[in-house]
Amino acid sequence: MAWVLALLFIFAAVAIAFAMSGLYGWFPLAASAMARDYDDQFLLTLLLTGFFFILMHLILSYIVVRFRGGRGPASYWHGNIKWVWAVIIVMALLDLGLAVGSESLWAKLHLTGSPPNVLQIEVVGQQFVWTSRYKGPDGRFGRVKRDLVDDAVNILGLDPADCESSSRIADRFIEGLADLGVLVVDVRAEIAALPSPPYWRKDLHMDFQAHELTASALFEHLR
Repeated sequence: MAWVLALLFIFAAVAIAFAMSGLYGWFPLAASAMARDYDDQFLLTLLLTGFFFILMHLILSYIVVRFRGGRGPASYWHGNIKWVWAVIIVMALLDLGLAVGSESLWAKLHLTGSPPNVLQIEVVGQQFVWTSRYKGPDGRFGRVKRDLVDDAVNILGLDPADCESSSRIADRFIEGLADLGVLVVDVRAEIAALPSPPYWRKDLHMDFQAHELTASALFEHLR
């Protein structure tokens, strides 16, 4: 029975270490230039902790087999301070090595300047959701306000009063429709040229002149 229990300990240790080692293909695909560095650091940490995990299970299995059947009374051993300090020093050096490696990786990412002419993207992360926004043709982001952030309708807190933000939202929407093969007629320039706001002030719906302009643009495009 002791041998069976020891083998179960060893099998469980190896199986868990293998599943958590990253060799089973559960790392996500690399999406950045530094993704590989992060994966390597993560894998190194798992391999070191997995090594000691298996070592402890081997020691446990040895104890189960060695002292099975009541061979010898239980005893408490202490006094070899050299072994204690040796273990403490080894563990401290391993922890320090992992800390230095991870901190240098963090500094390389956050403290190193971006290369010139790099594409800047703002990303807001939530659970299972990543929302990105890009700069417009003028090289600027649209205006945002923290008090406008709404998880349901305005995750980024874009200011609807900012024409630049509204235009960029419309640009992305039109690009998405075009990618789906949907015909899009952009009349923003014509509406912006109108002498007065093209909507009813009470409910902000399009007024008669906006409907007339939109209908004319559709007619010209479809005829």
